[in-house]
Amino acid sequence: MLLAGNAAGLQASVPSYAGGITLWAAGLVLISAPRTFALWMRLTALVAAVLFVVSVGMILWGAPLLPTSSPLPAAFYPFLVLTFIGWIWTLLRDGRRGAAAVEIRGRKTSVGAAPHCPAGHFSP
Repeated sequence: MLLAGNAAGLQASVPSYAGGITLWAAGLVLISAPRTFALWMRLTALVAAVLFVVSVGMILWGAPLLPTSSPLPAAFYPFLVLTFIGWIWTLLRDGRRGAAAVEIRGRKTSVGAAPHCPAGHFSP
């Protein structure tokens, strides 16, 4: 969605950009709500999400805000990158290399693995 308006030019891409960053804000909040990641990662995600929403609000209220404008929306990119770095660091640190740890009824398992199957394969 963020790249859908690129062929139309910078000014014409603003509506699809606003829709895309709205989805990013919702995704950051949903991923950061549980205590899966460290507090600093959740806070950087929350700051990024708030800045996303502020940018969308400014666009909806008619401010001449382009995707390349400064200070908003450019201000949220460092927080988004810090959040991504934190997520990657957590996944690599836990030794899961691509599978996030989730807790199901008090037991840790990896995403995609059934709790009754330690190999991570689903039984038919």
